[in-house]
Amino acid sequence: MPSVAGFLPLLKEACNMTTPDAAKNELKATNFRQLLQECESIRIPEIQRDYAQGRTNDLAAEVREGFLGDLLPVLQGDSHRLSLDYIYGYKKEGAFEPLDGQQRLTTLFILHWMFSPTGNSDLKLGSAVAEAETRSRFRYSTRISSGEFCDALVRQDAQTLIDFWRQTNQEEEDESKRLSFAGFIKELAWFKWTWRYDPTIAAILNMMDGVLGILDRYGIDFKVVRYESLDQIVFHWLDLDDVAFLQLRLKAGFKLGEELYVKMNSRGKELSEFDKLKSTLEEEIQFQKEEGLASDDLECNWRSRMDGNWADYFWQTKDFSVDKALPREVVDGVETVFLRFLSRIIAFSLLDDLKKIALCAEAMGVYRRRLESLCASVNDADVLVVVREYVRAIRYARQKKLAFPRINFGNIQKLLDCIIVDLGERMSDVTYVACPGFRWSPDDNCSKSLLREFIEHGLSHERRIEFFALTTFICEMNVTSASVFPEDANLCEDFREWIRFVRNCALLQNQQSVRIDSFEDEWTACSTLLNIIRLFAGKKRNSAVGSSLTFRSFLVAYEEEMPTVGLDQECVKEEILKARLCKDTQWNTFIELAEDNPYLWGQLRALLNWSANGNGHEVGRFKKYADKITALLPVTDGNLRDKVWKALLCLRDYRFAVANRQTLITFDWNRDVSWKRYLRHADANGVNAPILKEFVDLWLQPNNDAFSREAFLDHLIAEQGPRISDWRKFVIYGDKLSTECCPSMGILIDDNKSGIMGHKWFVPRKRVGASYRSYEILICYLYYCPKCAGVKVDEFCDSLEPDVDKKNSILLSNGKLRVRVQAVDGGKYVYSEQNKHSKVDADSVMFYLQNIDILPKQSNLNIPMLGSV
Repeated sequence: MPSVAGFLPLLKEACNMTTPDAAKNELKATNFRQLLQECESIRIPEIQRDYAQGRTNDLAAEVREGFLGDLLPVLQGDSHRLSLDYIYGYKKEGAFEPLDGQQRLTTLFILHWMFSPTGNSDLKLGSAVAEAETRSRFRYSTRISSGEFCDALVRQDAQTLIDFWRQTNQEEEDESKRLSFAGFIKELAWFKWTWRYDPTIAAILNMMDGVLGILDRYGIDFKVVRYESLDQIVFHWLDLDDVAFLQLRLKAGFKLGEELYVKMNSRGKELSEFDKLKSTLEEEIQFQKEEGLASDDLECNWRSRMDGNWADYFWQTKDFSVDKALPREVVDGVETVFLRFLSRIIAFSLLDDLKKIALCAEAMGVYRRRLESLCASVNDADVLVVVREYVRAIRYARQKKLAFPRINFGNIQKLLDCIIVDLGERMSDVTYVACPGFRWSPDDNCSKSLLREFIEHGLSHERRIEFFALTTFICEMNVTSASVFPEDANLCEDFREWIRFVRNCALLQNQQSVRIDSFEDEWTACSTLLNIIRLFAGKKRNSAVGSSLTFRSFLVAYEEEMPTVGLDQECVKEEILKARLCKDTQWNTFIELAEDNPYLWGQLRALLNWSANGNGHEVGRFKKYADKITALLPVTDGNLRDKVWKALLCLRDYRFAVANRQTLITFDWNRDVSWKRYLRHADANGVNAPILKEFVDLWLQPNNDAFSREAFLDHLIAEQGPRISDWRKFVIYGDKLSTECCPSMGILIDDNKSGIMGHKWFVPRKRVGASYRSYEILICYLYYCPKCAGVKVDEFCDSLEPDVDKKNSILLSNGKLRVRVQAVDGGKYVYSEQNKHSKVDADSVMFYLQNIDILPKQSNLNIPMLGSV
């Protein structure tokens, strides 16, 4: 709503008053009923827009929710006076026409109708003889339909309608057919069909739903709301025809009220989302000061940091100087990041507090559960909503004297002081200072901070665990300021090892088999991490050698006591083993280098497995294996990746079982089917990723050790490939067969699972044309292999072949003949050429196709004919 603060000095002078506050106090403080008594009626003039507070867009919903939240103490009968600021306009022909205040007056009209005693006498003009001719004392001139609706509304008893609506919904067993109150009114006989298209009427009905909704949310019975309580909603009424205002108009040079309206409204500027959150929090601090929960120092420190160090951090990390004259979109961008971070911090804090307090009144319990859901959301929009709704909930709890946690500004301030650090020449954060050079994600090529990662990326479960780990360390280790990290190398080392442990055991950067994708899993993991860091902090404080106890030595010394529920058990064992080995400086160096590989990324189980012997682990063997794996992985070039596939297949069929399926490893970050899963897979002899170990062992042989990655791949294929005689030939020698036919999910070899016995399946559901088909390896080969000139893979024509089973089929054409090959049971193929149909083996299919010049006479593969696969 527009402010008239800039207009008050003129008002003071015109009214011969000493201060703006005095001017405000001398203006007419009135309520809706008093305004009706003095002016007879209220008429919204034609220059005004439609009623907006009841609209369904996000901005209107925010305004509506805020206004209704402020009204709650009034509606529940508390002795609470709510001021709606200024409303000004003219008296014309006995009616008051507002120039400013239309939205608030319309909402007050709705409230007075909904809670009015039977008869609505305050809202009706007294001259009507028949009820059908009764007119409303509040009406719109903007549209005839809006005025008609207001007239019809005051002829109805709200309490009767609401009771009838609720009874109707209770009797309707199908919940999907139950109507909102607005929907119910639209179905009544007196509601004209054309009114459905009036935006003001739609908004009024929506506001009614909003009022009923907030009463239900807080458990307030509609019938106990006293009509007289609405008199506590007051506003300062400015009649622009008063003598004082006539003087003011002359002084200011205004000739018309409309000019005054334009000038006063043009002073307002739309607040940003950040401005709204900032002012909401500052207002809440004021309430807490009144309750003795906050001090002047806390308020001063909060304000200075919001405009000082904290704001500077977000400006500097965006590489902007606060001294530059920047466009609004740049400012909005910085404020958006600050807003996101602050709202997340508050939501996390509130969620923790909410779980510590038992349910209070049932009405508040329902609202608390909604707040818990919003706090726990991974949707930033929900996280922002919770801050606003929480403040309203606190106000309600205040009035009812209910147990409900307040926003703990002191704790939040201490936490942020431990995260954001002033380095003098620039602002930074604790993770950048404590862990310089530490990489937080596999694709991070430069040194970033966890805070930047947390702010800039989406709010996933993993991200929430990251931030929980950061804040938990600070709180449990009694860190008082981020500035202590540069001065305490041991604290930095503990923090770094703690974050490594969390990353490798809880955050699934290493693609564990069980993913944290629910809040229950997230909370379980966070609870375990909290218990671990508390155990470490307690041992460090109470142990006789506590000063020398590091987090790494803690993992080894207290392995039996450490909780692991919700974490990957094998990853925890691996971290403890690495901590034990890293007592040796050599191990520490080699493990850190291997962990840094963006493909291994903290998961070294295979390397540790390969380097083990009867007496432990050999650091020399570990280094050799790590060097070769680092030279091999990752592989991003398509041709080189193709060679890796083929080279490994030259050694053996490297399928492994996953969920009752046989799967081939792929170079992919997919969590379900990837090399990373294969690296964790052990064969019957307990060897992790045996085919990869065999590959590396060959590479490490004296004759091969000097080969580069690509040279060794070429050497292995040339040496081992000719010995292969089964289905692998098509992959090893096929032109782009492995990369073309093997998408990110990999080759799926699903023996005897597809209904066609004896075949190996390449791609489980390969899309060709308009249908999905599963392709057996020969069919896949025919699709991609080089063919004679003019031969193409043809489209199936439903009109010509209505009864053809297209599953596992390929249709080939050379312009004269159309040939269909289909994989069937028993390792056979149906070969169809014109009217000729045969069930034959793979060799026969190849022979037939060569005889009719579909395939070249000499196989381009230069390999023996493939027997039945």
